[in-house]
Amino acid sequence: VHWRSRTWGAAGRALQRTLPPPGSRLTQAQIQTAVRAAVAYRLDSNYDGLASLRSEYAASMAGTNEADTFNLLTGSNQVSSSRLSDTVRELADTTTADAFLAGLRERFNAAGDDAL
Repeated sequence: VHWRSRTWGAAGRALQRTLPPPGSRLTQAQIQTAVRAAVAYRLDSNYDGLASLRSEYAASMAGTNEADTFNLLTGSNQVSSSRLSDTVRELADTTTADAFLAGLRERFNAAGDDAL
């Protein structure tokens, strides 16, 4: 509901609450939920939420197929790349995180390291 309403802070908190306890092994669906929570916090410019998500789930996300995406989104630096901003906004318009992640990979692979 929050996602569709674009109330990003509430969406991030709601998504984070659905995750298992910190340190747990995450399923693929939970990995996608963690990425979506990070996107919601990023759209809300909620750096405290990003820091909380990172501190609780960085270890669980390490070694997953979305570790780099999670690290980029939850990193302490304020990512200002317009490509990242556009991609994050696109996620808000998609119905699945898979479409977002495919687009993210495609954009950053095409742009190279200069996009970061």
